[in-house]
Amino acid sequence: MVRPQLAMGRLAQTETDHPATSHGDQQRHQTMTKYVLLYRGSKGMGETPEETQHLAEAWMAWYQQLGTAIIDGGHAFGPATTLTANNVSSDGAPSELTGYVIIQTDSAAVAEQLAVGCPALDAPDGRIEVHEALAY
Repeated sequence: MVRPQLAMGRLAQTETDHPATSHGDQQRHQTMTKYVLLYRGSKGMGETPEETQHLAEAWMAWYQQLGTAIIDGGHAFGPATTLTANNVSSDGAPSELTGYVIIQTDSAAVAEQLAVGCPALDAPDGRIEVHEALAY
């Protein structure tokens, strides 16, 4: 069992003598990789209260599917500004991304399988990008 403790002003996790804690569990946790899921195609609000409710339920079902893989539940994106080396454009971002979620899994294949359930893919222009977050 892992028990959170405050150590030197920050939250640290320490093991207890619980028999369920195994060296294999620790190794598996250390080999997990973070993936940033960037999606486009869902604004999150319907045209009617019923449609908004349906969308909210679809997103909650997907979050339940992601389960413990979720590291950061993300947010929908608002207006964007694109910065370049030569100028600033407030016309938005060419990617038209509408939000993100960060998950942690043991492979890119698992991350891609989890991404398939994203409600943004139900939109006509829906897409989701799966990016591995590199640790240096």
